Amino acid sequence: MHDMPTQYGSTSHAGHRPAADAACVALAREAGAVMLGKTVTTEFALRHPGPTANPRNPTRTPGGSSSGSAAAVAELMVPVAFGTQTGGSIIRPASYCGVVRPRARKHWRSARRCRGNASSRPRR
Repeated sequence: MHDMPTQYGSTSHAGHRPAADAACVALAREAGAVMLGKTVTTEFALRHPGPTANPRNPTRTPGGSSSGSAAAVAELMVPVAFGTQTGGSIIRPASYCGVVRPRARKHWRSARRCRGNASSRPRR
């Protein structure tokens, strides 16, 4: 979200503010959604877990890069949350925190204004 700091889970981007909303956030806002805030992610969505605790069992991990989103939904802080899927990053946190996640369809979303970390080329 352009109106909140975005640091990709890394201190090297502390205080960074994007120039614009990601496409999914912009579309949600256009439809009347109110963005309540942001959650923790692993560093650059792939390493060094953040401080998020698993609300179902604090002795266990809440999952990967979308752990903050899954934990917020599981704790009933929000009814829904955005997440990113690069290699199980939504599937695992949702499962670990006991919530459901929608199955994305191929080419249904726009990655416009999203920071890229993984190749988008199809596997052969």
